[in-house]
Amino acid sequence: MAEPGKFDVYQVELVLGYSTDARPCIIIDVAADGSVWVGPLSSAMDLYRGPPQDFLLPEECPGFAETGLTKTCYVIGDKFRQVPRDRLIRRRGRLTGDLAAGFQKWV
Repeated sequence: MAEPGKFDVYQVELVLGYSTDARPCIIIDVAADGSVWVGPLSSAMDLYRGPPQDFLLPEECPGFAETGLTKTCYVIGDKFRQVPRDRLIRRRGRLTGDLAAGFQKWV
């Protein structure tokens, strides 16, 4: 597997609430020990709280296709986790352009 990088989007084995399903996450940082800090994504828009709590990734945004995601979703701002690298299942894409710039400011 290629080295994960900041703002890459990965499918990650992650416990979130009652769910143990793999979910897409954005890599926020790579720690010195090789583990990664991730921001889990959700498409449950009825739970979206808006800024500053959550960061929206609208499918209409230029550059959305590069994320590898399939529909509008958001980063759950209070659920960041540090996970071992072996929990990363596969790389889906990456935040680029305006999405990456906006995310950098939000984080």
